[in-house]
Amino acid sequence: MLKNRINPGTNPNKLGWRIINILFSIVISVFILFYVSIRSYWPDLNGMLKVETGLSWNWAGILFISVLVILVYSSILTYRLFFLKRNQFWLNKILTLLFTTIFSFWLIILSLSDQLELILFITTIDFYSPVLYSFLIIALGLLLPRFIKLFKSYRKNTYSQKPRIVTLSMLLLYVATWFTPLIFVPTTVQDIIPPKPIILAHRGLTSLAPENTLVAGKLAAKTGADGWEVDIRMSADGKLFLMHDGNFIRTTNIANIFPTRKNDDISTFTLAEIRQLDAGSWFIDDDPYQIFGFGKLNPLDYNKYRGLKIPTLEEVINLTKERDLILDLDLKSVSSNHPYFNNYDSILFAQLLSSGLVPKRILLRNNNEKAINMTRLIRHIGEGAIQESIVLDITAYLTNEQYINLHNDNIIIMAGVVNSPERFSQLWCLDMEYVLTDTPHLFTEMPKPNFHFTWNQYLMSWITICLISLSIGIFFIKTLKNNSISSTKQHSKRVN
Repeated sequence: MLKNRINPGTNPNKLGWRIINILFSIVISVFILFYVSIRSYWPDLNGMLKVETGLSWNWAGILFISVLVILVYSSILTYRLFFLKRNQFWLNKILTLLFTTIFSFWLIILSLSDQLELILFITTIDFYSPVLYSFLIIALGLLLPRFIKLFKSYRKNTYSQKPRIVTLSMLLLYVATWFTPLIFVPTTVQDIIPPKPIILAHRGLTSLAPENTLVAGKLAAKTGADGWEVDIRMSADGKLFLMHDGNFIRTTNIANIFPTRKNDDISTFTLAEIRQLDAGSWFIDDDPYQIFGFGKLNPLDYNKYRGLKIPTLEEVINLTKERDLILDLDLKSVSSNHPYFNNYDSILFAQLLSSGLVPKRILLRNNNEKAINMTRLIRHIGEGAIQESIVLDITAYLTNEQYINLHNDNIIIMAGVVNSPERFSQLWCLDMEYVLTDTPHLFTEMPKPNFHFTWNQYLMSWITICLISLSIGIFFIKTLKNNSISSTKQHSKRVN
């Protein structure tokens, strides 16, 4: 160690440790890019872990900061190894090997699996590819002097085939890389922008208000959403109300009101008991979307969420008619031992059919024959199942190619849950009919898809960046040539 400090120009690290260190930096960077690409789903992760652990922490933020610290650590090690030429301590070597193994294993599992999050990562890369291409082409310009030097050495190397083949292959790869943007064209490059998707607020505007509450529905309507989606459950006395989870732990103060029943199934409570619960305070206390901590909501509005009641289906219908919204119903069925099990459908459809709502503006995840003229949301479409009132309700994680194939089969699609402007822009360009989202306010004000280019605009951008890159490369070539001439002249003067 002392010898290393005295002579920092020596590097006792073997090639293997250099490769491991580079791999460490790469895999941790890829993980961070992947994690950032799914940032719109961090609140769901926090909510899930709250139920599992009972702790209302910002779990997603903690994980991000932890991984960011590891990235900084890998950058410091890279700097010490490649620039300061310092040997790694034994503890650094162990940690490098451990982290590299963990994140490499994760990357291999992710790439070999059919995890839907991987598709979101790929589509995010597709959206930002114009920026990535710009950096790539500029980098090619910076490497231009090096490849010209390789080409000259290739021409001079007439006595051996192997160096010539390797050099020629590298030059061909270099030239081909310039045309990558024309081979892998981003989804948002469209000459004609399709109609904007119908925007449905998932459980109301859940990123700014407590989910499945009237306030969330009103806020969704105020920000321009076309409709809202709600989860329908039935109480022990046969009343229909809004709630997503199978218990009240995550979104109410059940632990304070009914501490001995906090883990009980929702269907064991009467409507009178349910109306005693506070369905809003958790949103302020947990701040799942980080809107209070980052000033996205006026502090004067904080307390308007405290004491919110769980709404009934009747209240939902009244608000839907009042604001002229589309109503998307996600029906949560009751168990066979529920006292109103056999009456669930009749109670539900009696309310819907007598509501005065336009049947086709009711979207229903149910194929019951009583759903007269209502739009059916289904998960799978078989042969002959395509009808005017059928909408394929699928995840936003499908590949762009899969969406194109479905549209080519004249299938109407609802994609959800879409929370990032990047993915919404891509789905808009893919002519999506419906989009389900927690963040409708981000999309209703968009005049056109973000990062949208016509083909001519995209082509001109590519040509412009190529010209800039070539100019940079030529500048460096001339600079290096002038420096070389200057060095030669100085050497000649010293000799003379």
